[in-house]
Amino acid sequence: MKISAVPGVRLVARERPNNALPMPPKRPPKAAKLSLDQEELVNIRHQLSYSQDLFAKALGIGVPCLASYEYGRTSGVPENIMGKARGLLEEVGCADAEEYENIPMNEILTMWAKQLGIVYEDDIALSKALTVSPATISRWKNNKTRPPMIGKPGRPGESGRLGLKQLRELVRKFGGK
Repeated sequence: MKISAVPGVRLVARERPNNALPMPPKRPPKAAKLSLDQEELVNIRHQLSYSQDLFAKALGIGVPCLASYEYGRTSGVPENIMGKARGLLEEVGCADAEEYENIPMNEILTMWAKQLGIVYEDDIALSKALTVSPATISRWKNNKTRPPMIGKPGRPGESGRLGLKQLRELVRKFGGK
């Protein structure tokens, strides 16, 4: 028994019964069976080596929406989203790092200049053709930096940052090879 600060009042400690029922152990969630278009969407994202955030932006949808497609929380993927994803794969191509993996950036730039018919020393012409700044060309020539394998799409109306794959396609398209 405890003593109260109020004279004449005694505090009695009562034990409360634990009315809570024991919780069963949580089961891991079952993997949802994906539809064919959901599997294709996941495969396209992996082929592009895009994060969910980057892929969702490229498709013009939110990350939660993309996740609901990829984790099978929906019955399928709308055809317009699948069309955008297929078009993106066709435009960008699979992320193939082996082509440039062991080549210094200045050698890659030399090949691109030759394909574009631009003199390697002309930083301004190279920067305009590859849609980067002359300072970036200088850093690439000195092997200080190199673009990522896959670039980031820009906001609507902007070009975004190009990656090696997109730059290679740009060179192939305008270089005639």
